[in-house]
Amino acid sequence: MLLKDNRVEVNQGNRIGRTAFFMACLNGLIEIVKVLLNDKRVDIHKEDMYGIRPFWISCQYGQIEVVELLSNDERIDINQVNKYDQSPLWVTCQSGYIDVVKLLLIFKKIDVNKGDSDGRTALHVTCSKGFIDIVKLLLNDKRIDVNQVDNDKRTPFWIACWKGEIDIVELLIKDERVDINLPNKYTETPLFIACQNGQIKTVEYILASRREVNINVRNDEGRSAIDMAKEMLPIDQGYWEPKEMSQKRRKNIIEFLESFERNPNETRIKLRVHLGFAGNIF
Repeated sequence: MLLKDNRVEVNQGNRIGRTAFFMACLNGLIEIVKVLLNDKRVDIHKEDMYGIRPFWISCQYGQIEVVELLSNDERIDINQVNKYDQSPLWVTCQSGYIDVVKLLLIFKKIDVNKGDSDGRTALHVTCSKGFIDIVKLLLNDKRIDVNQVDNDKRTPFWIACWKGEIDIVELLIKDERVDINLPNKYTETPLFIACQNGQIKTVEYILASRREVNINVRNDEGRSAIDMAKEMLPIDQGYWEPKEMSQKRRKNIIEFLESFERNPNETRIKLRVHLGFAGNIF
């Protein structure tokens, strides 16, 4: 009834500029979205005061019915970014809505490698968040650049090592496309940052892999992975860690590195047995 009243301003926003169409998309009100889509007066692209569009917000909130409807509307740019250059696919991955990610990846025109203002791609943010099932989806997409770097020259694998997301670290090591040695802009390799942060499982997986690993690479300050293990930073384990445990992790990492330096093959075999995949291809 209201739409039939010519006095109604269909594109009037609330105090933060969100229109009726915008709010319907945000809340997943699919029938209202359909009605408003068919009204030529409705501006389906109108941004709120934060530069966010209706399609983008429907992706952020995982409103899959709305996303599917709008994705198939030729007027919608499914790669339209917000003011931080975060695309709809990027924010969907960040939010962890795997069904919406599956839907977006169907479209040939989706830019799977679009970086945000910091250069972080959908794969970067998914590795950072630890969403392994979404990481698997992205890796299975032939368009994905698994070694794309952000503004600090960090790859998705580097991010996973930094965060200690061990399941994702293992998954990426198994992918032959992934370069596990690419350093960031400070010449710090994934192994280097794992040692610095005391990520002992990550260190074990890297050294146990059948990949070539140079543990003597030095950063811009001339420090090696062993140096950083000796200067290991305290990390948030999600619980209070006694000093003795932290010291033990540091000691173990240093021993692994020194052993690897002396005899890489023997150390690799011992680590593979320890980790339970001595017979695996990985």
